[in-house]
Amino acid sequence: MKNFFIAAVVATLFSMFQPQEAQARIKIGYSTGPTTESIHKFEEPIVVDYKNYGDLGVIFEQFSIMGIPIWNYGVDPTYVLYNEYNLSISYLELSTEDIHELCEVYDIEVDSEPSLSFWNKFGGKLIILLIIIAVVAYYALKSDDDDDKK
Repeated sequence: MKNFFIAAVVATLFSMFQPQEAQARIKIGYSTGPTTESIHKFEEPIVVDYKNYGDLGVIFEQFSIMGIPIWNYGVDPTYVLYNEYNLSISYLELSTEDIHELCEVYDIEVDSEPSLSFWNKFGGKLIILLIIIAVVAYYALKSDDDDDKK
């Protein structure tokens, strides 16, 4: 009985000094929120209200996993002048008049309505679909092999 008591005390003391933090072994990076897609890069930054904007692009809200776009949500894409610096984005939303003026001054051709690239529209959905098809095919072929062995 004395040995059991000593072992219990030692085990309790040992467990008290073990780290109590539990976490997943693999961290999967995901992001959600405003995302920009560049349409035109200016040679010289455009200065508006003492801020530099180096790109003309489209801003939209997107959910992505490991950099693969999965879902676009929220408001429709909007034309913006933006500048990315150290993972922060400063942007200025543009009206249709502003877009037409920029196109004339800088000789840029853009659509009347902003649209996203094929990758941002469908890329992640196609990858998920291919993964699902591969998993289903794997298990279908695996079950056929199991049936042949019996």
